[in-house]
Amino acid sequence: MKPVSIINHNTIIPKNTGRYRESFNTVTLPKTNTYKITSITCKIDTTSLWNIRQNNVLKVVNLKNQTVFLSSTGGYFDIDSLCETTGKCVAYDSNNLCYITSNCLSIDFTDAPDFANMFQFERRKYNTGEKATEVYDTTNGLGVIKIYSSIMNQTFGIKSSFIDNLIHVSIGLNNIVSIDNLNIDVIDQANLDSIEWLITDMNDNPITLNSNVYVSFTITCYNKE
Repeated sequence: MKPVSIINHNTIIPKNTGRYRESFNTVTLPKTNTYKITSITCKIDTTSLWNIRQNNVLKVVNLKNQTVFLSSTGGYFDIDSLCETTGKCVAYDSNNLCYITSNCLSIDFTDAPDFANMFQFERRKYNTGEKATEVYDTTNGLGVIKIYSSIMNQTFGIKSSFIDNLIHVSIGLNNIVSIDNLNIDVIDQANLDSIEWLITDMNDNPITLNSNVYVSFTITCYNKE
């Protein structure tokens, strides 16, 4: 099929907005044509990918048997910074397994979900010497950022993302993803005046980012045969 026209569209999903409804002047999509999304580009400012996304409170019992509460708010922490924030009650071994050090009697992660996730601990109290069984992961689910869009025609009851952004790649942080030669069906709708967007982590949990997300895509229009 030869294209009869092309629609280029640019979207800015505002920062701190996980669900966004974009409105615009009505675009008519005549039923005589077939519409395919043929290219997508997405840009994310990777400095906004905080792995601590909420207030976390660690309950530590120190060597004097005193209970101390350590709190941490939003930001990006590498593994050493995470361990430092626990008062050095957590460290990691040569196999990248986290364990509870002798700097405290116990540490409780019940109210520190981000720390628990990244250390690969459960949200409970741990005593000195206890160790995680899986290697730490400081991405906290943000190794992939998924963008969902109502412009896509979902088929067979399967919910598919518009584009997946692989953030933590072997050569460093990748903040621009561009894909061409696509063949994605556009939602069957004669008049289009809005698009709904959703940002999730790799596990499909809705999230917000501390920066705008820039999405552009091309709809190619073909005559129905």
